Amino acid sequence: MRCKRCEQEIAKGEFCRRCLVKVVERRVRKDIRLKAGINKGTKILVMDPLSAYFAGNLLPAVEIVRKSASSFGIRQWDSYVYKNSALNDFLNRKGIDIAFAPLPMETGPDHYLECLFSGKKPSQPAQGKIFPLFSHVSADELELFCRSKKLTFPRFGGYSLGFLDRMEKSYPGTKASLAKAVKQQNIK
Repeated sequence: MRCKRCEQEIAKGEFCRRCLVKVVERRVRKDIRLKAGINKGTKILVMDPLSAYFAGNLLPAVEIVRKSASSFGIRQWDSYVYKNSALNDFLNRKGIDIAFAPLPMETGPDHYLECLFSGKKPSQPAQGKIFPLFSHVSADELELFCRSKKLTFPRFGGYSLGFLDRMEKSYPGTKASLAKAVKQQNIK
């Protein structure tokens, strides 16, 4: 196999390590620029080392507030973070403009499928304050990125993620297509 960007020989995946870091950073930077609405002086809450890396390296003119996810009762990252009352209260009380949540692109479809099969109503972001930082990066790419940068890989939740992995293996592009379909329905 060859890297999609530099044509270097690789063992697995789409990109070599060097190119993967550039691609992930570019996707996250573009997503932040287009959708997060961050300006100079914006207060951002980061709750994990991975989000702190991106906030510190990609957004130098913002005020970063660091607090651990466990202080809000978050043990694993999934779409239920939008309904976390302790987190939403903290954001409102401290006047924080946006919180970065390390949610990969599989989180939206995973949550949608879980709600579809269980009859629950999908969670929506609270007043747009919680931003899914990796909505255009897969969990696999994120794990390789973390290994390359020696960062802690966050724990993700959800019972249908195994189902999505099997579908992706049989039909490449399923995760990205499902993520796009869920976004078109305004479900996050």
